[in-house]
Amino acid sequence: MKTVLFLLRKEFLQIFRNKGMLPIIFVLPVIQLMVLSFAATYELKEVDFALVDYDKSIYSQELIQKLQSTGYFAMREYSDDADAMLELLEKGDVKLIIRIPEGFQEALTSGKSTDLQLIIDAVDGSTAGLIQSYTNSIINDFNQEKLGLIASKYSMAPVSMVNLKTVNWYNPDLDYITYMVPGILVVLVSMIGLFLSGMNIVRER
Repeated sequence: MKTVLFLLRKEFLQIFRNKGMLPIIFVLPVIQLMVLSFAATYELKEVDFALVDYDKSIYSQELIQKLQSTGYFAMREYSDDADAMLELLEKGDVKLIIRIPEGFQEALTSGKSTDLQLIIDAVDGSTAGLIQSYTNSIINDFNQEKLGLIASKYSMAPVSMVNLKTVNWYNPDLDYITYMVPGILVVLVSMIGLFLSGMNIVRER
C-alpha cells in the first residue's frame, strides 16, 4: 500500500511540475466530450423517402400517413416510375423507396398475405439498420390494426398474442446524448490516463 501511495504522490508531482499537462487533463477532455456527444450519434432524424404506389388504395394511403405521422419520415417524391425513384436513391436524394404492389388492399381485406418492398440506401450501415427497424415496427403495427378489423368484420375470434409494453425509467425520452456521454467519458478518461502515463515515462527517461 505504501508503494502505491508513493507512486501516486510521484505522479501528481510530475503532473503539476509540467504545466503543459494541465490543459490535457482538464480542458481537452471537456472539449472532446462536448463535440463527440453531438457528433457521434445514431439517432434517426427525418428520412426522405420516395413512394411507388401501384395500388392507390385507402390502405396504402393510411400506411404512408402512419409513416409520416411519426415525424421520422417525409415523402419527397411520388411516382409510378420505379426506375426514376431508383435514380433518386443512387443520387442520395432519398434514403428509402417504398413500393406498394397492386392489389395491396384487396389482399389484406381478404385475409391473404401480400408483399411490400422497401429499398434502403445502405451506404451508411447504421442509419440503414435504423430505417429498417423503424419501418418494420410501423408496418407491423399497421398490420396488427388491419388484422383486428378483418377479425371483427368476419366475426372471427381475435388472434391471441402477447403484448409487450416497455417503460424506460432512466432517460424516459430516450435522448441519445444521455446514453452517449457516460460512454464517451469513460473512453476519454482511459485514453488520457494512458497518454499521461506515457508522457511521464518519456520524461523520466
